[in-house]
This record gives sequence, C-alpha cells and structure tokens, in this order.
Amino acid sequence: MGPTTGRIQRNPLREAPADRVNTKVIQPAPPPEPENPPRPAGDLSRASLAKVADAAVTAWNDEALERRRLRRLSTVTILEHLARFPGTTWQQRWVAAGLDEYGTNPGDLGGEDKKLRKLFISGTRHLFCLRVIRPSLDAFRGHTYPNYALDFRLVAKDPLLDKFHAAVEASDATPAARRTALFDVACALTVFGISLADLTPEVLLHYSLESRRKQLTRGATKRGQEYNYAAIAAWHILYESGHFPPSAPHVLRAALVGGQKSVEELVDRQQLRNTNVRNLLVDYLRRRAADLDHSSLRQLARVLPGTFWSNVEKVNPDQADLRLSEETYQQWKETISVLPGGRPRLDMDGVLLKVRTFYLDLQSWAVAEPERWAA
Repeated sequence: MGPTTGRIQRNPLREAPADRVNTKVIQPAPPPEPENPPRPAGDLSRASLAKVADAAVTAWNDEALERRRLRRLSTVTILEHLARFPGTTWQQRWVAAGLDEYGTNPGDLGGEDKKLRKLFISGTRHLFCLRVIRPSLDAFRGHTYPNYALDFRLVAKDPLLDKFHAAVEASDATPAARRTALFDVACALTVFGISLADLTPEVLLHYSLESRRKQLTRGATKRGQEYNYAAIAAWHILYESGHFPPSAPHVLRAALVGGQKSVEELVDRQQLRNTNVRNLLVDYLRRRAADLDHSSLRQLARVLPGTFWSNVEKVNPDQADLRLSEETYQQWKETISVLPGGRPRLDMDGVLLKVRTFYLDLQSWAVAEPERWAA
C-alpha cells in the first residue's frame, strides 16, 4: 500500500443516486464547427512537410538532440506516406489513405519493422496534438497512445485545459479514474476538433453515447457492463470545477436518465414502416414498463424496434408480420452480427434472448388475452 495523502480516495464511477442530483434535461449533440478551430502551432492544414516537422520539434521544445531528431523523423515518416494520396490538405490525404476507418493502426504501415512502426505511431500522435489531423473516434481508438492527454495539453497551451488538469489532480478520484478523465477529455477535443471552451454537457454526452454505441469506451471490456459509458469521471470533475454550468446534471447518469421519453417516442425513433408491428411494439413495451426501470425500458426499446425490427425491414421491406421465414431470420442475424463501425457485435446472445422473450411473452399473453395479443 502506498503512502496516504490525507484525502479520501473516491471513485466518481460510483455515482450518487439519481434523486440526489440536478436532473435538468439535456440532449446529446455534436459540437458545431468552431469559427476559429484550435491551432496551437498555426494553420498547418496545407503546410509543407518541412514546416509541419519544424512545428512538431518546436511544440515539444525538447532539449535533448536525439529526441528532437526522432520527433522530426517520425513526423516526416507519416507525412511522406500521406503525401502519396490525393488531397489539398493533410486531413484529406489522411482520409484518402484509409486511415480514418475503424481497425486502422498507423503502426501497421511499418509492417514487421518495430522501429518503423514506432515512427508511424509517434508521427501520427504529433499530427493529432498539433491539430493537423482530426481523426474520427474509430480511428483515434484504433491504437492506444499512452499518456496522450499529457502531450495534448503540453501542445495545446490552453489555460482552460490547464485548469481542468489541475482539477483532476486535486480531485479525490482514484488514480485510474483521473487517468480516464484526462483521456476522455483529450479524446473528445481531438476527434471533435474543438478546444475545452466548446466542450459543453451536450457535447460530452454525445461523446459518451457514441463511445458506448461503438463499444469504444476506455476500459469497458475489462470492467464490464457497469462502466459502459465513457466520460463518467470527466463529467463529475468538469461539473465540480465549474466548467459545466450549475444547471447541468451533477453526474453523467443523471444526464442519461433525465428527460424520460414516452414509449411511443422510444419506438418512433426507429421510423418503422409497418404500422401494425409498430403499434404492437408500443403495446408490448407499455406492458413491460410496469416491471422495468426506465433505463432497462430504453435498452429494450433499442433492441426490439431498433436492432430487431428495423433491421428485419431492411432485410425484407415487405415483411408483414412477426412470422419470419428462416431465410429472413438468418439474414437478419447476419446483418446485426456486425456493428455500423465494422466491429463484431459482442452482445448477440443478449439481443437474441430479448427477441425470444418477446415472442414467448406474446404467446403466453395470447392465451390469457386472445382479443389483444392473439393476432
């Protein structure tokens, strides 16, 4: 056990009950394109290879000549690769090179050469911090960049970001929660192309939901379902430090459960074609709502109208009822086995269980109330 500091180490991941926090409704929203995007070393989007490499060396202000040499070399290495692809900006070349997709790792450009792989990764990291490249969330999470938040802050020279780092350090969060908070904020600022001043509760909620939807939440696969939402610790510290307004929910969970939507709203998000099935799903979810908390109801509403029936309609637009042919069923299973970003779905068993329970419930209820459920 390490030395104590007199502070009680508390993990913000273990949040206060929702009825003890401000539950003002906010809606997740990506940030608008900033009028003056952050450019810590100036606008390098169309700069020459040499100018970007110079900026990388200057931004970190390394005293050691070997570090300066490696920083320049790694930046040149990735830029020389990008220069082979069409585009008038480095961002356009990055996309044209196929590096903005899920599953891409800049290190793979180096093949089996470990030194070359490291150069590609380091150079990419420099371009992210300098805001030369704005990666998608999928691309950024395609590789782990250790201590990225610290490098990002060093280059950004943003007083608000400095204040946030100080707030994280002064918080009573566990070391792991602090690291995660710093990472989530740096990640959000990087992929959205914004400064901390533009990181509103609406934007961070959008980041959290997108990370969960794409199964890219940091540490989620290690910690299990309880921690599937990103930015839990970051939200708490941003609120406590005064970055978020007092009217914002005190914790992320309150933002997630705030503004409970009706069953009709939950179903109609999917814009289903088949009115009869849509009405049946509304009736079914209303019946189940009596036994579920709102979070569980929302999850069920994502699966049945969304993962299940909206994809059935994509596979077979003329599907008239719940009697699926074996061909339609198998095509549906194949369709949902892969997430929109290309990742394999990890919760297939959970989806199938909810769908089977849906059918079994209807069969059971039809016996007791045939006039309502037998059709």
